[in-house]
Amino acid sequence: MATYPHYEAALRSMRAFDFDDLVLVPARALKTKEELHQKWSTRFRYLMVDEFQDSNAIQLEIVKLLAPSTLGSKAAVVANFPLK
Repeated sequence: MATYPHYEAALRSMRAFDFDDLVLVPARALKTKEELHQKWSTRFRYLMVDEFQDSNAIQLEIVKLLAPSTLGSKAAVVANFPLK
């Protein structure tokens, strides 16, 4: 018996998201819904991402979608890398 399909069905029945969905759903929406992308990509002039070293590729994509360089927006990242 496969557990994951039951898990996904339970989430849908409760209209709930798990952590992955909280990242994937907005990223997909920003990529596929131009009106939504325009609304949010023009809303912020500056973005600051803390703990950038813990970000994954999808989270980076969201940052890029929200701070497009064509609008003159700026994104700043803060990372905590050990000095050697």
